[in-house]
Amino acid sequence: MLRISLLALFGAILLTWISATGITKSLRTLIKGVEKISSGHLGYEIEGGGKGEIGKLISTFNNMSNKLKNIEANRKYFINSISHELKTPLTSINALIDSLSIGNNSIDTYKEYLEDIKAETERMEALVNYLMTSIKLEDISLDLDTYDIGEIIDETIKFISPYANKNQVEIKSEIQKGIMIKLDRDKFKELLLNIIDNSIKYRDIGKSNSYVKLTLEKSRDKLLLIIKDNGIGIGEKNLSNIFNQGFRVLDHNKIEGHGIGLTLVKNIIDKHNWNISVESSLGLGTEFRIEIPLV
Repeated sequence: MLRISLLALFGAILLTWISATGITKSLRTLIKGVEKISSGHLGYEIEGGGKGEIGKLISTFNNMSNKLKNIEANRKYFINSISHELKTPLTSINALIDSLSIGNNSIDTYKEYLEDIKAETERMEALVNYLMTSIKLEDISLDLDTYDIGEIIDETIKFISPYANKNQVEIKSEIQKGIMIKLDRDKFKELLLNIIDNSIKYRDIGKSNSYVKLTLEKSRDKLLLIIKDNGIGIGEKNLSNIFNQGFRVLDHNKIEGHGIGLTLVKNIIDKHNWNISVESSLGLGTEFRIEIPLV
């Protein structure tokens, strides 16, 4: 009996030692991974995984590492894009000033060059404003109050309709009023304007019936705001990137903007603790679905 008890005790000690050894090894591997990331090896993954809580910890580490890698890639893309867009107007302004300094230009030529310089400085001003907005992305605060969400949507549509009409895009709405929601009024309007503006920019110019349609559906525990267009659509490989700062579906020279609008939308959604999803098909259009809890 004593012999059996001693064997059982020895077995328990052995299992504990093996378990402790495995945990220690896993922790050392995690420490190595943290050191790799700290030294700049973003995207470094720990192989093998594991079971139980250690396995979950390793999986979380790998996800975090990949997210950091994507953030860094977006940051570099953002900086390169801004550097390029700042360099272009500066080059143009320098060339125009050189031409003005020659001194044998007509009055009309001087006026033309000055107008061009003014246009380029306005372009640079827009870039600076964009940079300021980009900085604010990380520090969005909300001024919450209770509003009729349908009325705010109607106000926003009226505001952007002249711009839509100018670009031959019809804004359709099926909005239910009388639903009171706690939100930041200005941020919510900014959210709507960015999505609608995006739909107008990426309209299909080959279609004669371009539209943006807004509907508001109410269920027992949530509202569903749907913003749908019949524009050029977004390819599946790009769909997961549309909320990334600086991302553009088309080449930045073809469409105005800096790829920040939908990033701002996502940040406003997150601050409100709402959810947003996107479905899109090339040539058919895009649909944004915003879920707003009723609390």
